[in-house]
Amino acid sequence: MEKGNLTIDKYVPLKTNAYTLFWIGFLLTGEMDKTSSFFQASYDNISILPL
Repeated sequence: MEKGNLTIDKYVPLKTNAYTLFWIGFLLTGEMDKTSSFFQASYDNISILPL
């Protein structure tokens, strides 16, 4: 792991649901899918802090 970068060498299958995928997408991209039924206007102020 380098500063600001995370590298995963192996894929691990996960059993998940749409809500979890919504948040995983945010963590990976830094942007929320505003068309998702899980998005709430109060989430607009959430941001990912740099490492």
